[in-house]
Amino acid sequence: MTTRLPKILIVDDDIDQLQILSAALEGDYEVFTASDGLDGYAIACHERPAVAILDIMMPLVDGWTVMRKLRVNPLTKDTRIVIATALDGESVSDEAAKLNVSLILRKPIDLQQLKQSIGRLS
Repeated sequence: MTTRLPKILIVDDDIDQLQILSAALEGDYEVFTASDGLDGYAIACHERPAVAILDIMMPLVDGWTVMRKLRVNPLTKDTRIVIATALDGESVSDEAAKLNVSLILRKPIDLQQLKQSIGRLS
């Protein structure tokens, strides 16, 4: 019998960041990636990941919009959301609280902290 790995979605327009985070989590998780919010939302609806790691500042559809859409969709409303951002400040924390974000990670992301945090959330 094969054990299914928890699904993780990473959405970031920085391809290097996608590759680094994906490589850090592969093996322990089934990792899906998207380089923009539109694709990320579509993947989330189809794959229904346990955790979505979202950048905020992206072209086409930003991370805040993706989060709002995830929260109102019955298929994704319970997805744990982790924000990965270089932004700082109270406005990020306030908006994250409104959207029931599980964790905010500041870029550059400490990969050990990422693994430990995702392990607790998935």
